[in-house]
Amino acid sequence: MTIRSKLAPVAMLLAVLAAHDAHAAPDCANPQDQRAMNECASRGYARADAELNRRYRALQSRLKDDRDGARKLTEAQRAWIAFRDTECAFQTIGVAGGSAEPLARAACLEEATKSRSAALQRYLDCREGETNCPVAAQ
Repeated sequence: MTIRSKLAPVAMLLAVLAAHDAHAAPDCANPQDQRAMNECASRGYARADAELNRRYRALQSRLKDDRDGARKLTEAQRAWIAFRDTECAFQTIGVAGGSAEPLARAACLEEATKSRSAALQRYLDCREGETNCPVAAQ
């Protein structure tokens, strides 16, 4: 067995470990480069989107016996998504195509999503009789 054949498995292991380390999750409290900032911003948006979807499903559940209300909520949500996407495309036009575009886009999406999520939470918390309460709390 030659030295080369003995070192080949070690070299492969080192290459795998280096690749794994290069793709390790960044420290989002202190991102060190643009890739890490982009990934952390994307994670922030994903968390906000998950919460928005949870609240949306809760509202749809409350509206299960109100087909018209459920349809209007769906229409409103689709219209809001179209607005959000267009607004964030507009807000990030200055960095379009650059390395900061994913960061700026994710930050815009996160902010807009948190705002919409708060609005859905207000619907979940409102009380029957309030004039802007489409679905009273149970």
